[in-house]
Amino acid sequence: MQKVGKIIGIIWYTAVAGLLALSLALFSLKPHFNETLIAGGILLLFLLMKRHSRSIGMSGRYMEARIWLLAFVTRYSYCCFMNDKIVQCNDFATTLEEARTGNFIDRLDYYRQWAHKLLYPLLLHQSGLTSQSRIYLFQCIILAFTSVLVYRIAVKVTRKNSDGFPAALLYIVWPGQLLYASLISEEHVAAFLTCGIVLILITAYQLLEQLDFCRKNIAKYFAMTGLAGILTGLVAFFKDWGAVILTAMVISGIWILMHLHGREARILFLSGLVIIFVLRVVLTGGILQMCRNRLGGVSIGNNVVISQMYTALDPDSSGMYDEKRNTEYLEIVQKNNYDFRAANREALELLTERIRRNPEKMPKLLYEKGTTAYVDDASQLYWSLVAGRTSEEDYNSYRGLIQILWYAAAVYYVLMVLCLIAGMVRKPSPEKFFIGLVILGGICVSLIIESHGRYKYSIEPLWCVLCCTAFEPGVGGFLKSDRLKSFIHQRGRGSAAG
Repeated sequence: MQKVGKIIGIIWYTAVAGLLALSLALFSLKPHFNETLIAGGILLLFLLMKRHSRSIGMSGRYMEARIWLLAFVTRYSYCCFMNDKIVQCNDFATTLEEARTGNFIDRLDYYRQWAHKLLYPLLLHQSGLTSQSRIYLFQCIILAFTSVLVYRIAVKVTRKNSDGFPAALLYIVWPGQLLYASLISEEHVAAFLTCGIVLILITAYQLLEQLDFCRKNIAKYFAMTGLAGILTGLVAFFKDWGAVILTAMVISGIWILMHLHGREARILFLSGLVIIFVLRVVLTGGILQMCRNRLGGVSIGNNVVISQMYTALDPDSSGMYDEKRNTEYLEIVQKNNYDFRAANREALELLTERIRRNPEKMPKLLYEKGTTAYVDDASQLYWSLVAGRTSEEDYNSYRGLIQILWYAAAVYYVLMVLCLIAGMVRKPSPEKFFIGLVILGGICVSLIIESHGRYKYSIEPLWCVLCCTAFEPGVGGFLKSDRLKSFIHQRGRGSAAG
């Protein structure tokens, strides 16, 4: 069983790593050829410098506190600077206004279609976070804890405390992640919840790996799976990466079942999976009922994927938000008297028929959608620096700095893509396989919903975990290893002999 599991693991890991690398190379690296060369040069320089320096890993007491403070100070300082220079717009403006007023029924059609947009402003309003400055403080606290979760996940994946800090640092200084903090959005909470779910699931898996499993560990395992189930239900009302994570769990299940030692561990794994699914269903149902009550008992839907598929997967669409097609979808919902199940079924039938009529257009559409979503972080910079500017004059005074920052952010993004691919393809492990699946799942989702570069914001923190594994104990470790020294020595002797 163990041998078969190892073979299956190698095959599955290779497939996922190959698909992830291919997707990122196609959607991210190909459109940024020059930036890829620059980022590759930076990586090479870094690796050469590592030969003559100590590891950049850091460990020690209060490391989580240091990381939290570094993330909080950088993000809150930026938000304080931007507080009087930015005006929230579009969905961000709606969130801020509803947090102030707590009204919600003034946008009944908006929340009936996108129920997941209601919970965050409702929580803000009930918590007294009714101004932009107060919400900034709350969001920066959440994002600082997200950096700590990135650190803890990296420690769990590499099983070395010193490898957690590079991952957290990559997240803290990531331009797109930093600048997007100035926007009032539920995506900040989604990033925190997503990292929390991944950390809990990896911890639970490593607990099952232990051969000396005991009753105390069993109770701890079920407590963790219960918490994971609650968080996967909660994240559905911020940005539903929970569905992607659960799909990754199921796909990973065969490898995990083969990899685990003993019948008891396998039964516990399957039991934990059932618990997570049941709690997610129960919690999402309860929150939906609360949203209905808050909106006066009207029918609501939260399957935003179907509505976005209808508007963005039409062969003749741009792949992005389309007002005309969104209005068509709302007309279908109204025709079905707000029975969202029936409306979604009808919308999918119409979409399927349109795809059948023009299947030759789909490859180009999917490529454009993938590129739009994953080419870089320009969308995040646009919404934080351009769309919400208070005036053209204020924007012009910083135009030169913004252009420099824009290009630097593109180079950083490509750097992260290269590191992600490198980290994924070396030293396979069930933990890296799972995280890689989650990231790949996010890419696949972008191919069927509206294509926006900012939608990946709340899943990008997971990139940093795999990126840090490209160095420690990675290529840099190899550069300092005895094997490399022996190889160079032998090559030198061969050249001298020649």
